[in-house]
Amino acid sequence: MARFHGGVGWLAALIVGVGSVLAPPALALPVAQDPSAPPAPLCPEAVGCTYVEHRPYPAEVVWRFQSLTVCGANCSARYWVTDVTTNRVVLGTPEVRGGGIVAMARSTGGARRPAIRTILPDPEPTDGGCCPSYYRDTVYGWDPAQGQLVAEQSRRYPTASFPGWEALRRTLDGEGFDLVFGD
Repeated sequence: MARFHGGVGWLAALIVGVGSVLAPPALALPVAQDPSAPPAPLCPEAVGCTYVEHRPYPAEVVWRFQSLTVCGANCSARYWVTDVTTNRVVLGTPEVRGGGIVAMARSTGGARRPAIRTILPDPEPTDGGCCPSYYRDTVYGWDPAQGQLVAEQSRRYPTASFPGWEALRRTLDGEGFDLVFGD
Protein backbone atom coordinates (compact mmCIF):
# COMPACT_ATOMS: atom_id res chain seq x y z
CA MET A 1 0.00 0.00 0.00
CA ALA A 2 1.30 3.47 -0.79
CA ARG A 3 2.38 5.65 2.08
CA PHE A 4 0.27 8.70 2.78
CA HIS A 5 1.39 11.80 4.61
CA GLY A 6 -0.78 14.42 6.06
CA GLY A 7 -3.83 14.83 8.24
CA VAL A 8 -6.78 12.91 6.82
CA GLY A 9 -5.10 11.37 3.80
CA TRP A 10 -4.13 8.22 5.65
CA LEU A 11 -7.68 7.88 7.01
CA ALA A 12 -9.15 8.16 3.52
CA ALA A 13 -6.69 5.56 2.21
CA LEU A 14 -7.58 3.25 5.06
CA ILE A 15 -11.31 3.58 4.37
CA VAL A 16 -10.84 2.97 0.65
CA GLY A 17 -8.52 0.01 1.30
CA VAL A 18 -10.77 -1.61 3.91
CA GLY A 19 -13.86 -0.84 1.83
CA SER A 20 -12.44 -2.60 -1.21
CA VAL A 21 -11.58 -5.68 0.85
CA LEU A 22 -14.90 -5.85 2.71
CA ALA A 23 -17.26 -4.74 -0.05
CA PRO A 24 -19.16 -7.56 -1.74
CA PRO A 25 -18.34 -8.19 -5.37
CA ALA A 26 -20.57 -6.43 -7.86
CA LEU A 27 -23.74 -8.42 -8.34
CA ALA A 28 -24.24 -9.86 -11.79
CA LEU A 29 -27.81 -8.87 -12.51
CA PRO A 30 -29.67 -10.91 -15.11
CA VAL A 31 -30.02 -9.09 -18.37
CA ALA A 32 -33.37 -9.34 -20.09
CA GLN A 33 -31.86 -9.75 -23.51
CA ASP A 34 -32.67 -12.79 -25.58
CA PRO A 35 -30.94 -12.85 -28.94
CA SER A 36 -33.82 -14.73 -30.51
CA ALA A 37 -36.69 -12.76 -31.94
CA PRO A 38 -40.13 -13.12 -30.34
CA PRO A 39 -42.83 -14.87 -32.34
CA ALA A 40 -45.15 -12.76 -34.43
CA PRO A 41 -48.28 -11.60 -32.58
CA LEU A 42 -51.09 -14.11 -32.94
CA CYS A 43 -53.90 -11.70 -32.11
CA PRO A 44 -52.70 -8.11 -32.11
CA GLU A 45 -56.23 -6.65 -32.07
CA ALA A 46 -57.55 -8.78 -29.18
CA VAL A 47 -57.75 -7.74 -25.55
CA GLY A 48 -56.19 -11.06 -24.56
CA CYS A 49 -54.82 -14.10 -26.29
CA THR A 50 -53.49 -17.41 -24.95
CA TYR A 51 -51.70 -20.03 -27.01
CA VAL A 52 -51.00 -23.43 -25.45
CA GLU A 53 -49.21 -26.43 -26.90
CA HIS A 54 -48.93 -29.94 -25.42
CA ARG A 55 -47.01 -33.01 -26.50
CA PRO A 56 -48.32 -35.95 -24.44
CA TYR A 57 -46.52 -38.90 -23.02
CA PRO A 58 -45.77 -41.70 -23.68
CA ALA A 59 -43.24 -40.74 -26.33
CA GLU A 60 -44.65 -43.13 -28.95
CA VAL A 61 -47.84 -41.03 -29.21
CA VAL A 62 -47.51 -38.84 -32.30
CA TRP A 63 -50.05 -36.14 -31.41
CA ARG A 64 -49.27 -32.49 -30.74
CA PHE A 65 -52.19 -30.53 -29.27
CA GLN A 66 -52.61 -26.79 -29.76
CA SER A 67 -55.14 -24.31 -28.45
CA LEU A 68 -55.72 -20.65 -29.13
CA THR A 69 -58.07 -18.65 -26.93
CA VAL A 70 -58.86 -15.09 -28.00
CA CYS A 71 -60.68 -12.69 -25.71
CA GLY A 72 -62.40 -9.40 -26.33
CA ALA A 73 -65.76 -8.80 -24.71
CA ASN A 74 -66.04 -12.64 -24.60
CA CYS A 75 -63.58 -15.47 -25.17
CA SER A 76 -63.56 -18.07 -27.92
CA ALA A 77 -61.23 -21.01 -28.49
CA ARG A 78 -60.00 -23.27 -31.29
CA TYR A 79 -58.18 -26.58 -30.96
CA TRP A 80 -55.91 -28.54 -33.30
CA VAL A 81 -54.31 -31.99 -33.26
CA THR A 82 -51.24 -32.46 -35.45
CA ASP A 83 -49.45 -35.70 -36.36
CA VAL A 84 -45.81 -34.85 -35.62
CA THR A 85 -44.53 -37.56 -37.97
CA THR A 86 -46.09 -35.77 -40.98
CA ASN A 87 -46.65 -32.30 -39.48
CA ARG A 88 -50.23 -32.47 -40.80
CA VAL A 89 -53.23 -31.19 -38.89
CA VAL A 90 -55.45 -34.25 -38.47
CA LEU A 91 -58.20 -32.59 -36.45
CA GLY A 92 -59.25 -28.97 -36.13
CA THR A 93 -62.29 -27.67 -34.31
CA PRO A 94 -64.42 -24.70 -35.25
CA GLU A 95 -64.11 -21.62 -33.09
CA VAL A 96 -66.27 -22.12 -30.01
CA ARG A 97 -67.35 -19.46 -27.60
CA GLY A 98 -66.28 -20.18 -24.05
CA GLY A 99 -64.03 -23.13 -24.90
CA GLY A 100 -64.53 -26.84 -24.45
CA ILE A 101 -62.78 -30.08 -23.61
CA VAL A 102 -60.19 -32.00 -25.63
CA ALA A 103 -59.05 -35.36 -24.24
CA MET A 104 -56.89 -38.27 -25.40
CA ALA A 105 -57.54 -41.96 -24.77
CA ARG A 106 -54.97 -43.50 -22.49
CA SER A 107 -52.45 -45.24 -24.68
CA THR A 108 -52.59 -49.00 -24.31
CA GLY A 109 -50.25 -51.43 -25.99
CA GLY A 110 -48.06 -48.72 -27.46
CA ALA A 111 -50.78 -47.09 -29.56
CA ARG A 112 -49.18 -44.31 -31.60
CA ARG A 113 -52.47 -42.66 -32.53
CA PRO A 114 -54.93 -43.04 -29.64
CA ALA A 115 -58.51 -41.79 -29.90
CA ILE A 116 -59.30 -38.12 -29.31
CA ARG A 117 -62.49 -36.87 -27.70
CA THR A 118 -63.95 -33.39 -27.85
CA ILE A 119 -66.86 -31.91 -25.92
CA LEU A 120 -67.74 -28.53 -27.36
CA PRO A 121 -70.63 -26.08 -27.37
CA ASP A 122 -72.83 -26.77 -30.41
CA PRO A 123 -75.19 -23.80 -30.70
CA GLU A 124 -78.19 -23.45 -32.96
CA PRO A 125 -78.03 -20.54 -35.45
CA THR A 126 -80.64 -18.70 -33.39
CA ASP A 127 -78.79 -19.06 -30.05
CA GLY A 128 -77.31 -16.03 -28.36
CA GLY A 129 -73.52 -15.98 -28.25
CA CYS A 130 -73.48 -16.70 -24.54
CA CYS A 131 -75.79 -19.63 -24.42
CA PRO A 132 -75.58 -22.69 -26.66
CA SER A 133 -78.66 -24.91 -26.81
CA TYR A 134 -76.53 -28.04 -27.21
CA TYR A 135 -73.14 -29.61 -26.55
CA ARG A 136 -71.54 -32.17 -28.84
CA ASP A 137 -69.45 -35.06 -27.49
CA THR A 138 -67.41 -36.69 -30.28
CA VAL A 139 -64.84 -39.50 -30.23
CA TYR A 140 -62.39 -39.51 -33.14
CA GLY A 141 -60.36 -42.54 -34.16
CA TRP A 142 -57.45 -42.86 -36.55
CA ASP A 143 -58.30 -43.92 -40.11
CA PRO A 144 -55.04 -45.00 -41.80
CA ALA A 145 -56.66 -45.05 -45.25
CA GLN A 146 -57.56 -41.35 -44.98
CA GLY A 147 -54.54 -40.43 -42.85
CA GLN A 148 -56.98 -38.53 -40.68
CA LEU A 149 -58.87 -38.64 -37.41
CA VAL A 150 -62.52 -39.41 -38.19
CA ALA A 151 -65.61 -39.21 -36.01
CA GLU A 152 -66.44 -42.70 -34.76
CA GLN A 153 -69.26 -41.68 -32.46
CA SER A 154 -70.96 -38.39 -31.78
CA ARG A 155 -73.70 -37.42 -29.41
CA ARG A 156 -75.49 -34.11 -29.14
CA TYR A 157 -77.26 -33.30 -25.91
CA PRO A 158 -79.24 -30.27 -24.77
CA THR A 159 -77.67 -27.75 -22.44
CA ALA A 160 -80.44 -28.49 -19.94
CA SER A 161 -78.91 -31.97 -19.43
CA PHE A 162 -75.29 -30.73 -19.47
CA PRO A 163 -73.74 -32.09 -16.24
CA GLY A 164 -71.09 -29.37 -15.92
CA TRP A 165 -67.37 -29.33 -16.70
CA GLU A 166 -66.21 -30.96 -13.47
CA ALA A 167 -68.64 -33.87 -13.88
CA LEU A 168 -67.47 -34.30 -17.48
CA ARG A 169 -63.83 -34.43 -16.37
CA ARG A 170 -64.67 -37.21 -13.91
CA THR A 171 -66.62 -39.09 -16.60
CA LEU A 172 -63.74 -38.80 -19.06
CA ASP A 173 -61.30 -40.14 -16.49
CA GLY A 174 -63.61 -43.06 -15.73
CA GLU A 175 -63.91 -43.84 -19.44
CA GLY A 176 -60.12 -43.90 -19.98
CA PHE A 177 -59.52 -40.40 -21.38
CA ASP A 178 -56.94 -37.94 -20.11
CA LEU A 179 -57.73 -34.25 -20.26
CA VAL A 180 -55.55 -32.22 -22.65
CA PHE A 181 -57.53 -28.97 -22.66
CA GLY A 182 -60.59 -28.30 -20.60
CA ASP A 183 -62.67 -25.58 -19.10
